[in-house]
Amino acid sequence: AHYERLADRLWLPPQLEAFSKTVLESIGGGKSTWASLTGPYGFGKTASGVLLWCHAREEGFLAIPPLSCTNYDEFAAGVAALAEEQAPKDKARVRKLFEEIWTESLDRIARTEAKRYELPVRKVRTVLKDQLEHGRWAPDGHSHRLVEFLARLGELSARWSRGLVVIVDELQQLLGPLDVSTLSRLREFVWGMRTEQTPCAVVLTLDTQ
Repeated sequence: AHYERLADRLWLPPQLEAFSKTVLESIGGGKSTWASLTGPYGFGKTASGVLLWCHAREEGFLAIPPLSCTNYDEFAAGVAALAEEQAPKDKARVRKLFEEIWTESLDRIARTEAKRYELPVRKVRTVLKDQLEHGRWAPDGHSHRLVEFLARLGELSARWSRGLVVIVDELQQLLGPLDVSTLSRLREFVWGMRTEQTPCAVVLTLDTQ
């Protein structure tokens, strides 16, 4: 609702309209699409992302508004929640897809922690699932699950839309401190998505400073 009110107060400049057209027309061409909006702090990247999101929705895409998170698992949970809201008829399918991809890691960690603390696996799993759903815990921060989720959500969204558009707001916040492991996860995410043949576009917004 906040972004919808903001979009009503903004206008789509010609350059951004051309950018949006290029991104949206490339979706469904047999591979995922990548794009970025860059500029210094206060340049209007988030506002541009909001306009891109609004334009994509009007063009018949399942579009996720600019979403800023601190890890890949949190980001995927946010995408799932927003997708469910925009596609109420397929809410159960989206939720099932999200839980299916995250269940394997959750079960593995639950078994490990249950053994370590000599607790019932079912009890530990219930606690971890509750923490995951409320954003208080992430399995391991790797990005391969996000790749799988976005790719399969793109395929699912093609049932009722022209494809999936996801806008990652403030990429630097998602990455956190730049070190070897951070760059490795980013590379895993980028190259993982590049190999997926799914009707999905990922648009990044990031500072140039």
